[in-house]
Amino acid sequence: MLTKDLLIHRRVKDRIHPHRLDPSAAELVDLASRLAAVLESAVGQTRGEIAEALTLESTGFHKPKVAKGLAKLVLDRLELEEPSLEVGADRLELMKLAAGCLRSLDGSAAPADYERTLSAQVDLAAARKDLYADLPGARMVERVRPLTAEALVHRYNLAQVQGLVLHADCVSVTVPSSHVLELRRVLRWLKFCRLVSRVEPQDEGFLLEVEGPGLVVGASKKYGLQLAEFVAVVPVLPQFVLQAEVRLRGARPKELLIDEKFGLVSPHIKALGHVPEELRQAAERLAEHPVWRMDPDPAPRHVGAKEMCVPDLAFEHRETGVRYDVELFHRWHKAAFTRRLEQLATRRDTSLLLGVDRSIKVDEKRLLGAKVFRFKDYVRFESFEALLEG
Repeated sequence: MLTKDLLIHRRVKDRIHPHRLDPSAAELVDLASRLAAVLESAVGQTRGEIAEALTLESTGFHKPKVAKGLAKLVLDRLELEEPSLEVGADRLELMKLAAGCLRSLDGSAAPADYERTLSAQVDLAAARKDLYADLPGARMVERVRPLTAEALVHRYNLAQVQGLVLHADCVSVTVPSSHVLELRRVLRWLKFCRLVSRVEPQDEGFLLEVEGPGLVVGASKKYGLQLAEFVAVVPVLPQFVLQAEVRLRGARPKELLIDEKFGLVSPHIKALGHVPEELRQAAERLAEHPVWRMDPDPAPRHVGAKEMCVPDLAFEHRETGVRYDVELFHRWHKAAFTRRLEQLATRRDTSLLLGVDRSIKVDEKRLLGAKVFRFKDYVRFESFEALLEG
């Protein structure tokens, strides 16, 4: 992700246009290649050393802000070693020791006397090296997520759009009905991100509406990052229109309008078949269940008068073929859960089970007519087994 100071955009009337790099520009490809080369040799060095090397490679580029943005995206590909748990305690002890040495000297002592006294009790070279070993700049690079020069440029263009979307109250994506297979994969990723959303069929396609951090009660920085991850998968659709009203601080709202012609490339193409770890483990545990078979990738279904829902998982009875879809509502899904209850109150659906996080307070009277179970953080089969058997 890019920080706010690295976002580049133009405001023309009521529209906001994110900056886009040309992946074929020779000077840009040269810079991206050199930055990618720094990433390839990063293992075994500190993050601070890599940051300095990236700065040296990008110095002199005719667009400094672009160069800083590319370097930031390379730094995001580093996976750092975890610092020792004793670093903080060792630092405190060293500070106490240094303070004691300083108090033991009289006022006429020179700095060299202080250093000589302290070095008699501790290895100063090692102490200086390890004093702040828990800071990001001093931590060693353990692994990297490789990135080609071309992929780095595409990642930059995507990050410009993601950065603007974080300042939107709502993001809508319109998809033609001719791309149902790709849409289903995108909807799977949408559920994986656990965003507050709704899906509605239209005359010529589908409309996905995803609420932004500003509209979600209790939303955290993590919610914004998950919204950005969802936006990163939208370009796998052959045709789409992404629309959002961006509210940057100190400026009037502007409309962001992006379609497939903008040339975004998703980094998640190979990950669209991903099943969350908790569901994968549940499927493995239930593989030999004598009664129920679990489907971790159920198809979208209609609910209420016109809306569609995207179940998180489904269960099918091995003998009778009776099937139940399960839709989960996490702690920031209270409004979506309330809307689903209202829909089921007018059009009952006994084959849809609703799981709601225990942090959401709900009037028990409103649960009548719906099959609801509660969970905390992670869903276990035991949480709703009674509903299935019933």
